[in-house]
Amino acid sequence: TGYSQSNPVTRIAALTTGSGSKLSFGTSNNYTSGITNTAMTIDSTGRVTMPSQPAFYAYEGSSQNSDSEYTVEFTAAATNVGSHYNTSTYRFTAPVAGTYFFSYGWMTNGENSRSGIEKNGSLVGQAQYTSSASYSRAEASAVITCAVNDYIEVRNNVNSTAGESVMHGSFRYFVGHLIG
Repeated sequence: TGYSQSNPVTRIAALTTGSGSKLSFGTSNNYTSGITNTAMTIDSTGRVTMPSQPAFYAYEGSSQNSDSEYTVEFTAAATNVGSHYNTSTYRFTAPVAGTYFFSYGWMTNGENSRSGIEKNGSLVGQAQYTSSASYSRAEASAVITCAVNDYIEVRNNVNSTAGESVMHGSFRYFVGHLIG
């Protein structure tokens, strides 16, 4: 327990191979094995990767249309690093405190769209789109600071206005990732 020369609590490691070197930052459950939980790597060309960085890309859902506010369904996840997006509740739950980037969009069917992004059930951003064509796109983005376990969801028809909520079942997305 605790720090000692034979039991370090952190490590920065350099690995040299025939194709160059890389610098890894991380933690370990067994330091005789080196870093076992890599948080960040800088390769020989300077590219930085963070394989455990929370990120998701959700899409799809049923056609939705309501005269009152509703949570937008994103029922599939193509990317879900850390499994922090839930395809049943349609929410992202922050695993760590930090600043996150979110973006969402969908196809509308000839109607206006008033949408919003909510944190823990409270509106933190709102967008309105007025359609002049039979099929158009409604999109918005936000940068939101979250505490651990804060949840983010997308809502449509945030002002509960009749005729402002038709959403196509396909052609929708909700993405997010930790900035820092």
